[in-house]
Amino acid sequence: MSQQKELRLLAGAWCELNDQVRENGPANNVSGIVFSMDRPLQLHALLGSYRDLVKGRSKLTVIYRTTSSDYDTGYNVVFQEYEGMIEVRRQENRHDFRPLLLEVLSESPADNIFFLVDDNMFVESVDLTFFAGMASMYCVPSLRMGKNLARSYTLNRSQSVPSLFSLELQHDKKLQAWIWKYGELDWNYPLSVDGHFFQRNEILALAKSIDFDSPNHFEEKLQKFHGLFSWRLGVCYSKSRLINIPYNRVQTDIENLHGSVHQEDMLRMCQEGFRIDRKSYYGIVNESAHQEFPLRLKRQAVAG
Repeated sequence: MSQQKELRLLAGAWCELNDQVRENGPANNVSGIVFSMDRPLQLHALLGSYRDLVKGRSKLTVIYRTTSSDYDTGYNVVFQEYEGMIEVRRQENRHDFRPLLLEVLSESPADNIFFLVDDNMFVESVDLTFFAGMASMYCVPSLRMGKNLARSYTLNRSQSVPSLFSLELQHDKKLQAWIWKYGELDWNYPLSVDGHFFQRNEILALAKSIDFDSPNHFEEKLQKFHGLFSWRLGVCYSKSRLINIPYNRVQTDIENLHGSVHQEDMLRMCQEGFRIDRKSYYGIVNESAHQEFPLRLKRQAVAG
């Protein structure tokens, strides 16, 4: 069977299933988990963009960890501002991460779950209820993918955009599809914790079967199940809804590329009343899922 025929058959079957789910399922059946460490300023920008651009949003669960009381103070300011929009779960040490994540996944009432990291930012509008029930054994939807992603920042090389199939959904005709196994680099990476949607029970079962002690370690260990997901449909908007701006690196697990703005400097900026000018990034066209942009700040006098 040709790649295009396989894509059309899989996309057609998934579209029919998705429309049935939307007709019979609950209106809002998706929830999100955010991972954060020593980045209150970046978390503030993510949460602000979530509030600004995401319709039908559900409460986010923030799993966070700090290495000093100064970061705790910074986080408390952020948590107070976004009270009611988030549930906060504090991670005391690395050994706490796995049981804490399993607990959050077990307690969530949602059928679908998505993950975010604190240096993510929404840059285009999204209706979250639209994604309720969209993840299935046939599909891993993504908020970060889009036709604009022709480069891999982490590997510092270009990547080809796969031939995309325009989906014919009853409720939206703006989505594009491909099969993960035929993609290259980011287009062949379904098990990402940057804005991908999963079935909660499935990701919970996988998480219970592996050992990990950090978000990066969790994502790395998930790759052993790549074969279970690579044949599934990838679904995205024509343009990325979510980007990752790596101003710095706080984890020590992986030597990822990153910007030069140290987290201690960003903490000081936060303490002095500055916030990332998130709205200045809205509508930006990124060429990679992770991409450095200049740090744009504004002084915040009141909440918002």
